[in-house]
Amino acid sequence: TYEFEAYTKGLIRTTDEISARGRTVSAGVGTSEDSADLKITGLLENQSRGYFKKPDQFKDVIIARKQSANFPPTINTVTGGRLVQNLYEDDISFFSGNIPGPISDDALDYYYYFIDAVVYKNDRKVFKLYMKPENSDDPGFMGNIFINDSTYELIQIELELNRAANIGGVFDTISIFQQFSSYDDIYMPVDYRLFIKGNVLGLVRFGFELNTILYDYKINPELSDEIF
Repeated sequence: TYEFEAYTKGLIRTTDEISARGRTVSAGVGTSEDSADLKITGLLENQSRGYFKKPDQFKDVIIARKQSANFPPTINTVTGGRLVQNLYEDDISFFSGNIPGPISDDALDYYYYFIDAVVYKNDRKVFKLYMKPENSDDPGFMGNIFINDSTYELIQIELELNRAANIGGVFDTISIFQQFSSYDDIYMPVDYRLFIKGNVLGLVRFGFELNTILYDYKINPELSDEIF
């Protein structure tokens, strides 16, 4: 079991103003003159508390939230129902689909890896590995992961979703950055960033940025099933 606190800030950037109605967001079509630069058209912030209990019980509670009026509350579930992902997990959710994580039980059969470099982080030797799906037609991650020498903990990821994971081809890039720190010798995510760039029919360009810090972890507290 574990619990933690999190602070999240998100930005929407589009070529023109956006508006929200119900559970949908629509964006105006920019002209050639104003489409060169994306402008911030939506903001959200939230403070949350998360709980986990083995094997698969999660609970995220939003304690406080501020967001611009043109944002529907459902934007908080853009990543498959969970705003903050943990790349240590076997399956990672994006847009209601599950993708094997970079160190999942099936990862060695699903992904191709090679050691790209040996670097130093915090005065410790770290392996930088490049990874991509063995079959380019399978949805998955591609990019770099960083593994501690000797003890082999995953400490950082810099990944993108490949084209097979790009639903409808609307998104140009979906990039994920995450760092981990040790709590009672267990590595937990402390920094999560998501960057999305897209283009709808060549008319509406948009970007979505999500930045989250996670802190105040409690490892193996007593958690009642009633929490979930």
